[in-house]
Amino acid sequence: MSIACKKRLKNEKLLVCAILVQLALGCAFTLFVEYGNESNGAYVGNSYHGVHLGVQEKKSGKNSLPNSYYMFQDVHLMMFIGFGYLLMLMKNSDRRSITLYFLVVAISLQWGTLCYGFFRTVKGKIYLDIDSLLNADFACAGVLISCAAVSEFVTPLQLMFMALLEIAFSSTNKWVGSVVFQASDVGSSMFIHAFGAYFGLAVSFVLYRRTAYCVNRQSSRKNEANDPIRSTFSASIGTMFLWILWPSFNACLAKGDAEQFRAIINTYYSLSASCVTAFAVSSLVANCFMCAENSSRQKFNMDVFQNSTLVGGVVIGTSADMMVNIWGAMIIGGLAGAGSVFIDRFSAKHIVDRVSGIRDAWRVNTLHGMPGILAGLVGAVVSAAATKEDYGFSLYRQFPARSPLNSSSEFLRIEYYNLRIDPGIERTASQQAGYQIAALVVTLAIAIVGGLGTGMVLLLPFFRQPVPSEENDSQSDLSHAVDQLLLSDRNATVDNVVTTEPVTTITENPSSVC
Repeated sequence: MSIACKKRLKNEKLLVCAILVQLALGCAFTLFVEYGNESNGAYVGNSYHGVHLGVQEKKSGKNSLPNSYYMFQDVHLMMFIGFGYLLMLMKNSDRRSITLYFLVVAISLQWGTLCYGFFRTVKGKIYLDIDSLLNADFACAGVLISCAAVSEFVTPLQLMFMALLEIAFSSTNKWVGSVVFQASDVGSSMFIHAFGAYFGLAVSFVLYRRTAYCVNRQSSRKNEANDPIRSTFSASIGTMFLWILWPSFNACLAKGDAEQFRAIINTYYSLSASCVTAFAVSSLVANCFMCAENSSRQKFNMDVFQNSTLVGGVVIGTSADMMVNIWGAMIIGGLAGAGSVFIDRFSAKHIVDRVSGIRDAWRVNTLHGMPGILAGLVGAVVSAAATKEDYGFSLYRQFPARSPLNSSSEFLRIEYYNLRIDPGIERTASQQAGYQIAALVVTLAIAIVGGLGTGMVLLLPFFRQPVPSEENDSQSDLSHAVDQLLLSDRNATVDNVVTTEPVTTITENPSSVC
């Protein structure tokens, strides 16, 4: 094999790994994955005019797929258009970023299906239903959130393997929280938003400490990447899609029709209140507080406004299907939107960025991390206040662990009314709130520890990519699709960097720098 062919093969390491990963996923699906009853042609319930008849639907002959699929379609659209275009707001991102996000999403959807199904196997098989697809999308959302934190520090190959490791950790965490602790998090604000944010920040913290910047490469793409018109327009598209489709995101996994409709209503008004207060407070901050500094009238910060309008959907996520009341949802969303603007303006975010070495740490933290933590705390408070007078028997569907024991008189009443509620362990409201807090703490612990471990894995020599020459720059389009930090074995590592300014990479041959 010629030297040119070897170099080309080394440059195409991402494509080779992607093919191998796809083959491995295909083998796993062949061995473990089967159609569920809703889509299995051999299932006798599907013989009635092609309509799957559940036990509760035999009289009406109603097909449950359309309603579920509409919400799945909304969530799926959020992954590609919502998060994809919003992430183009990141610094040093270019239009080729969408290509890599497409690849990462496609791999994450398949791997997320397997990881979610491995904790819910039946006789060694994973049977797919609409919830399997929804949870795969949710796992993918966590990966895309982490992308915002690591985009400046990873190569595409590192990003792909980070997605595989993160989904394994997040699926384990979700099983611990939802099955072991039986915590309620219908909008996955804890299990997806908080987890994805702090997992990504932990990874980027490790990579920053062990990675040097390539100044020439970064500066050559800075003008294109930071085009204010293009980036603002792209992020606005992502923001609008997320804002419109977020009620489906928070409601799609609700366990009953009433819970699902309640989640839609609460998210709807929380987002609305967050948008209005974010607009007003952002204008107030820009035109009053900043005028004192610049002695001129300022426009509000569009980046802050875009993030603050979405905070309402994150902060209501855990309690979206709970009885928080409509005015409660508006208060939660309004305070979150206003607080996000004030925190972004008056906090010591530059100190945090300098210490952590993560440029967009505060933006990821204020949009997903801190609202995810706040959502977990709100969910604990609402859980502690939940009573049977407010929920009726649906309290036991909302919090399965609070359901009465199988031998109790209360459960006999449930069976008498044929309410299809499983027996529980008779948790009290305060105990349920405690388990909600425990799920939040475990989520943060697994995210941070898993992120630090993943960052160490991504520093292995296998993930280092050669810096492409100018002649072969056309072959490296995919390699710099995400804001890359290219490493070379001959590059000297710059340690203990405490400034956010790029560090010049030292090489033996100055002409070979990026």
